[in-house]
Amino acid sequence: DHHLQFRKVSLKFEQLKAIASLGFSSFFNEFSSAVVMFLFNIMILQVVGTIGVAAYGIIANLNIIVIALFTGIGQGFQPLISYYYGQRKAKEIKQVLKLALITAVCLSVMIFLIGIFMQDALIRIFNSDSNVQLATIASQGIPLYFASFLLTGVNFVVIYFLAAINQARASLRLSALRGIVFIIPVLLVMSLWFELVGIWLTLLVVEAMTCVLAVYLLKKSVERLN
Repeated sequence: DHHLQFRKVSLKFEQLKAIASLGFSSFFNEFSSAVVMFLFNIMILQVVGTIGVAAYGIIANLNIIVIALFTGIGQGFQPLISYYYGQRKAKEIKQVLKLALITAVCLSVMIFLIGIFMQDALIRIFNSDSNVQLATIASQGIPLYFASFLLTGVNFVVIYFLAAINQARASLRLSALRGIVFIIPVLLVMSLWFELVGIWLTLLVVEAMTCVLAVYLLKKSVERLN
Protein backbone atom coordinates (compact mmCIF):
# COMPACT_ATOMS: atom_id res chain seq x y z
CA ASP A 1 0.00 0.00 0.00
CA HIS A 2 1.03 3.57 -0.67
CA HIS A 3 0.43 6.20 1.95
CA LEU A 4 0.60 9.95 1.65
CA GLN A 5 3.25 11.36 3.94
CA PHE A 6 4.25 14.90 4.77
CA ARG A 7 7.90 15.74 5.09
CA LYS A 8 9.70 18.85 6.12
CA VAL A 9 11.24 20.58 3.14
CA SER A 10 13.84 23.30 3.39
CA LEU A 11 13.66 26.03 0.80
CA LYS A 12 16.87 26.72 -1.03
CA PHE A 13 17.15 30.25 -2.31
CA GLU A 14 19.57 29.39 -5.11
CA GLN A 15 17.20 26.78 -6.53
CA LEU A 16 14.25 29.16 -6.33
CA LYS A 17 16.33 31.84 -8.03
CA ALA A 18 17.30 29.47 -10.84
CA ILE A 19 13.70 28.35 -11.38
CA ALA A 20 12.38 31.91 -11.36
CA SER A 21 15.05 33.15 -13.76
CA LEU A 22 14.17 30.46 -16.30
CA GLY A 23 10.46 31.19 -16.06
CA PHE A 24 10.73 34.95 -16.11
CA SER A 25 11.05 35.15 -19.91
CA SER A 26 7.71 33.36 -20.31
CA PHE A 27 6.21 35.77 -17.80
CA PHE A 28 7.46 38.72 -19.84
CA ASN A 29 5.91 37.29 -23.00
CA GLU A 30 2.52 37.24 -21.28
CA PHE A 31 2.97 40.51 -19.41
CA SER A 32 4.12 42.39 -22.49
CA SER A 33 0.77 41.84 -24.23
CA ALA A 34 -0.95 43.85 -21.50
CA VAL A 35 1.72 46.57 -21.70
CA VAL A 36 1.36 46.83 -25.48
CA MET A 37 -2.43 47.07 -25.24
CA PHE A 38 -2.20 49.81 -22.62
CA LEU A 39 0.32 51.88 -24.58
CA PHE A 40 -1.48 51.43 -27.90
CA ASN A 41 -4.79 52.46 -26.38
CA ILE A 42 -3.25 55.69 -25.06
CA MET A 43 -1.57 56.60 -28.35
CA ILE A 44 -4.55 55.68 -30.56
CA LEU A 45 -6.88 57.66 -28.30
CA GLN A 46 -4.69 60.73 -28.82
CA VAL A 47 -4.33 60.27 -32.58
CA VAL A 48 -7.80 59.07 -33.65
CA GLY A 49 -10.08 59.06 -30.63
CA THR A 50 -12.44 56.51 -29.13
CA ILE A 51 -13.42 54.99 -32.48
CA GLY A 52 -9.75 54.17 -33.05
CA VAL A 53 -9.55 52.50 -29.65
CA ALA A 54 -12.61 50.43 -30.55
CA ALA A 55 -10.93 49.39 -33.82
CA TYR A 56 -7.78 48.46 -31.95
CA GLY A 57 -9.92 46.36 -29.62
CA ILE A 58 -10.64 44.08 -32.58
CA ILE A 59 -6.94 43.72 -33.34
CA ALA A 60 -6.05 43.26 -29.66
CA ASN A 61 -8.49 40.36 -29.32
CA LEU A 62 -7.06 38.70 -32.43
CA ASN A 63 -3.56 39.32 -31.07
CA ILE A 64 -4.39 37.38 -27.90
CA ILE A 65 -5.33 34.34 -29.98
CA VAL A 66 -2.18 34.57 -32.12
CA ILE A 67 0.12 34.95 -29.11
CA ALA A 68 -1.55 31.92 -27.52
CA LEU A 69 -0.72 29.88 -30.64
CA PHE A 70 2.94 30.90 -30.57
CA THR A 71 3.07 30.24 -26.83
CA GLY A 72 1.69 26.77 -27.50
CA ILE A 73 4.52 26.07 -29.93
CA GLY A 74 7.07 27.26 -27.38
CA GLN A 75 5.62 25.25 -24.52
CA GLY A 76 5.31 22.23 -26.79
CA PHE A 77 8.91 21.95 -27.94
CA GLN A 78 10.65 23.36 -24.83
CA PRO A 79 10.44 20.15 -22.72
CA LEU A 80 11.96 18.15 -25.58
CA ILE A 81 14.84 20.60 -25.91
CA SER A 82 15.45 20.50 -22.15
CA TYR A 83 15.40 16.70 -22.14
CA TYR A 84 17.85 16.36 -25.00
CA TYR A 85 20.02 19.14 -23.55
CA GLY A 86 20.27 17.17 -20.32
CA GLN A 87 21.19 14.08 -22.36
CA ARG A 88 23.77 16.13 -24.31
CA LYS A 89 22.21 15.08 -27.61
CA ALA A 90 23.06 17.97 -29.91
CA LYS A 91 21.70 16.29 -33.04
CA GLU A 92 18.26 15.78 -31.52
CA ILE A 93 18.22 19.33 -30.15
CA LYS A 94 18.87 20.72 -33.62
CA GLN A 95 16.16 18.52 -35.14
CA VAL A 96 13.53 19.69 -32.64
CA LEU A 97 14.65 23.30 -33.03
CA LYS A 98 14.39 23.04 -36.81
CA LEU A 99 10.87 21.62 -36.59
CA ALA A 100 9.85 24.35 -34.15
CA LEU A 101 11.17 27.08 -36.42
CA ILE A 102 9.49 25.59 -39.49
CA THR A 103 6.20 25.28 -37.61
CA ALA A 104 6.45 28.87 -36.32
CA VAL A 105 7.29 30.28 -39.76
CA CYS A 106 4.47 28.37 -41.48
CA LEU A 107 1.99 29.48 -38.82
CA SER A 108 3.24 33.08 -39.09
CA VAL A 109 2.73 33.14 -42.85
CA MET A 110 -0.72 31.58 -42.54
CA ILE A 111 -1.79 34.16 -39.93
CA PHE A 112 -0.46 37.01 -42.06
CA LEU A 113 -2.37 35.75 -45.10
CA ILE A 114 -5.55 35.49 -43.02
CA GLY A 115 -5.03 39.10 -42.02
CA ILE A 116 -4.65 40.10 -45.67
CA PHE A 117 -7.45 38.11 -47.30
CA MET A 118 -9.96 37.57 -44.47
CA GLN A 119 -9.83 40.90 -42.65
CA ASP A 120 -13.45 41.77 -43.52
CA ALA A 121 -14.71 38.50 -42.05
CA LEU A 122 -12.64 39.02 -38.90
CA ILE A 123 -13.96 42.56 -38.47
CA ARG A 124 -17.59 41.46 -38.87
CA ILE A 125 -17.21 39.12 -35.90
CA PHE A 126 -16.61 42.10 -33.60
CA ASN A 127 -18.45 44.83 -35.52
CA SER A 128 -22.03 43.70 -35.00
CA ASP A 129 -23.34 47.26 -35.49
CA SER A 130 -21.68 47.50 -38.93
CA ASN A 131 -19.96 50.76 -38.01
CA VAL A 132 -18.32 51.90 -41.27
CA GLN A 133 -15.69 54.11 -39.62
CA LEU A 134 -14.73 51.35 -37.22
CA ALA A 135 -14.43 48.86 -40.07
CA THR A 136 -12.35 51.28 -42.15
CA ILE A 137 -9.82 51.89 -39.36
CA ALA A 138 -9.63 48.19 -38.46
CA SER A 139 -9.20 47.13 -42.11
CA GLN A 140 -6.22 49.45 -42.40
CA GLY A 141 -4.71 48.25 -39.14
CA ILE A 142 -5.06 44.47 -39.43
CA PRO A 143 -2.68 43.88 -42.40
CA LEU A 144 -0.06 46.27 -41.00
CA TYR A 145 -0.30 44.87 -37.49
CA PHE A 146 -0.38 41.26 -38.70
CA ALA A 147 2.86 41.83 -40.61
CA SER A 148 4.65 41.75 -37.25
CA PHE A 149 3.50 38.15 -36.74
CA LEU A 150 5.84 37.09 -39.56
CA LEU A 151 8.68 37.56 -37.05
CA THR A 152 6.91 36.96 -33.75
CA GLY A 153 6.96 33.19 -34.19
CA VAL A 154 10.73 33.08 -34.70
CA ASN A 155 11.31 35.36 -31.71
CA PHE A 156 9.13 33.18 -29.49
CA VAL A 157 10.93 30.01 -30.56
CA VAL A 158 14.32 31.54 -29.77
CA ILE A 159 13.13 32.85 -26.39
CA TYR A 160 11.78 29.45 -25.35
CA PHE A 161 14.82 27.67 -26.79
CA LEU A 162 17.29 29.79 -24.83
CA ALA A 163 15.38 29.16 -21.61
CA ALA A 164 15.34 25.42 -22.36
CA ILE A 165 19.13 25.25 -22.66
CA ASN A 166 19.64 27.17 -19.41
CA GLN A 167 20.44 30.55 -20.93
CA ALA A 168 18.00 32.44 -18.75
CA ARG A 169 19.62 35.86 -19.09
CA ALA A 170 19.63 35.80 -22.88
CA SER A 171 16.03 34.58 -22.96
CA LEU A 172 14.90 37.25 -20.49
CA ARG A 173 16.79 39.94 -22.40
CA LEU A 174 14.93 39.13 -25.60
CA SER A 175 11.57 39.03 -23.83
CA ALA A 176 12.20 42.37 -22.16
CA LEU A 177 13.39 44.01 -25.37
CA ARG A 178 10.39 42.99 -27.48
CA GLY A 179 7.92 43.43 -24.64
CA ILE A 180 8.87 46.74 -23.05
CA VAL A 181 12.26 48.25 -23.89
CA PHE A 182 11.80 48.63 -27.65
CA ILE A 183 8.04 49.28 -27.57
CA ILE A 184 8.03 52.64 -25.81
CA PRO A 185 10.55 54.59 -27.94
CA VAL A 186 9.47 52.99 -31.22
CA LEU A 187 5.80 53.67 -30.54
CA LEU A 188 6.49 57.30 -29.68
CA VAL A 189 8.64 57.88 -32.77
CA MET A 190 6.39 56.00 -35.19
CA SER A 191 3.23 57.72 -33.96
CA LEU A 192 4.94 61.11 -34.22
CA TRP A 193 6.21 60.52 -37.75
CA PHE A 194 3.41 58.47 -39.32
CA GLU A 195 0.48 58.89 -36.88
CA LEU A 196 -1.96 55.95 -37.02
CA VAL A 197 -0.06 54.04 -39.73
CA GLY A 198 3.06 54.35 -37.60
CA ILE A 199 1.23 52.93 -34.59
CA TRP A 200 0.08 49.91 -36.62
CA LEU A 201 3.66 49.34 -37.85
CA THR A 202 5.27 49.69 -34.42
CA LEU A 203 5.21 46.01 -33.60
CA LEU A 204 6.72 45.10 -36.97
CA VAL A 205 9.68 47.38 -36.24
CA VAL A 206 10.01 46.02 -32.70
CA GLU A 207 9.84 42.38 -33.80
CA ALA A 208 12.39 43.07 -36.56
CA MET A 209 14.83 44.66 -34.10
CA THR A 210 14.34 41.77 -31.69
CA CYS A 211 14.73 39.19 -34.45
CA VAL A 212 18.17 40.50 -35.40
CA LEU A 213 19.42 39.88 -31.87
CA ALA A 214 17.47 36.62 -31.59
CA VAL A 215 19.09 35.14 -34.71
CA TYR A 216 22.52 36.18 -33.45
CA LEU A 217 21.97 34.57 -30.03
CA LEU A 218 20.48 31.46 -31.61
CA LYS A 219 23.46 31.03 -33.91
CA LYS A 220 25.91 31.35 -31.01
CA SER A 221 23.92 28.91 -28.87
CA VAL A 222 23.71 26.28 -31.60
CA GLU A 223 27.45 26.57 -32.24
CA ARG A 224 28.12 25.84 -28.54
CA LEU A 225 26.19 22.58 -28.83
CA ASN A 226 28.80 21.09 -31.17
